[in-house]
Amino acid sequence: MNGFDCLLVKTSPEITLKSSSVRKYFNDKLIKNIKSALRNNSLSGTRIIKGEGRLYIYAEQEKLRKISSLLGKTFGIFAFAEAKLFSATSLSDVAASVSGVASEELKKSKTFAVRASFHNEKTFRSKDVEIEAGSMILKTLPHLKVNLSSPEKTIFAEGKKGKVFVYTSLISGVAGLPVGCQGNVAVLFDGTEDAVISAWLMLKRGCSVFPVAAKKDKKTEKQINSLVEWNAGRAFKITPLNEISGLIEKPDISVKAVVKSNAIFSKEFEREKSKFIIPTYEPLLFFPSEMKKWIWGVLQ
Repeated sequence: MNGFDCLLVKTSPEITLKSSSVRKYFNDKLIKNIKSALRNNSLSGTRIIKGEGRLYIYAEQEKLRKISSLLGKTFGIFAFAEAKLFSATSLSDVAASVSGVASEELKKSKTFAVRASFHNEKTFRSKDVEIEAGSMILKTLPHLKVNLSSPEKTIFAEGKKGKVFVYTSLISGVAGLPVGCQGNVAVLFDGTEDAVISAWLMLKRGCSVFPVAAKKDKKTEKQINSLVEWNAGRAFKITPLNEISGLIEKPDISVKAVVKSNAIFSKEFEREKSKFIIPTYEPLLFFPSEMKKWIWGVLQ
């Protein structure tokens, strides 16, 4: 969409299904992570409004485009869209808002559909918006045809307290849980792809990752740094393997588990492991090889 007013963010279904108190905690953590990413990318002057299963991000359009690229690497986000914002309360005004966007976006299309979500409106239903807006669009662009099963383009409309958000496409996020909502884990790095993928999977499950490395070479540092953008822009501090017990015993960090790829650090880690008693996770055990390739591709 050429001109838009805000970014409409759909939070991960895993967050939406939680109880109200847990949902609030996860959403607050997600907002904190987004703000951290914005701060670390010098994107100040941004306003984030929380809604049911939604976040609404407002800023200058130039900044919103940059923010959009950050959201695709923020865990806890299912999808997001560049949306136009209108004030409308009546069915005709809502339909006119949708039709206005469609008149610009559907000029070169042949088929279309309107998908609306207005659950809290008392005077009209979501279906009414789809029918009324569809009729207006056909009057404005008579060459179009409605195709509800496989339209060439879809116009989406959502309503909230007299506000109407209209958008034409959804950009997929990586879902998962917000980083930092599921405790701290130490992840063992040896410069292999598997170690990086293991860390990425733990970040996706909402864990805060503390890298541990047998040796601090350039390859390992580069791979760990590749995860910074997935960590809300926050840098990592690498702990040497022979100091892992000290990391685990720090009360202000409170590491809950050690994460390792299938067989890395076999001898060195086993020697250190005798100094502490916490679980060891192997997220890549029985993990599909095609999924590992996909994740590694995402990280490049």
